[in-house]
Amino acid sequence: MKIVYWLLIILILYPLCIYPLSLYIISIFYKNEKKDRYSLDELPKISYIVTVYNEENVILKKLENIMSLKYPKDKVEYIIASDDSNDKTHEIVNEYIGSII
Repeated sequence: MKIVYWLLIILILYPLCIYPLSLYIISIFYKNEKKDRYSLDELPKISYIVTVYNEENVILKKLENIMSLKYPKDKVEYIIASDDSNDKTHEIVNEYIGSII
């Protein structure tokens, strides 16, 4: 019975204390040499996919947000998919695209 008790205590403490402490100890010995950094020429091409349905109140803010992100513009593809919105979402998206092209 004592073994079960201590196993349960360890199972409770592991995610709260033991695991974070072990990560901290490992981080002391392991130094990241920034091997995962890309140069601007090596950045992958990405796609922003925005799905909308009757989003006329927030779509302009969303479009401005994704356009303001710091990523090379020639490496980004923007896809706005509307599920047949019956408000002014289409007009807002078309106006915004027309103003930046």
